[in-house]
Amino acid sequence: MQNLIARSAVIAAFSAVAALASSAAVAGPTTELKVTGVIKPVACTPTIGAGSAVVDYGTITAGSLENGKNKVLDTREVPFSISCEAPVKMAVTATDNRAASKVTGLGSLVSATASENSMFG
Repeated sequence: MQNLIARSAVIAAFSAVAALASSAAVAGPTTELKVTGVIKPVACTPTIGAGSAVVDYGTITAGSLENGKNKVLDTREVPFSISCEAPVKMAVTATDNRAASKVTGLGSLVSATASENSMFG
């Protein structure tokens, strides 16, 4: 039994040495490969409206306004599209450039989960 264990240990040692020697014999000089380039993002063009993004409500008379109430304006739609030269994932973010004119308290009127930060002036 001890003889069998000793033989197994010798065989394992020779196998390890042979594996190391064979990999060293196959390996030659090494070199480094560098890949360089520029990643050019896909070009996209946004389009808002028919040449203009102005929503004109005309003249709103003072008589149509009620003290202490917000004036509810009719819904107007402005076409918005983004055309890209290839398929691409993207996100769109709206920024209120007149945040100071925002009416406070509208969030709770729109939705129970709407925050004041999501309201625009």
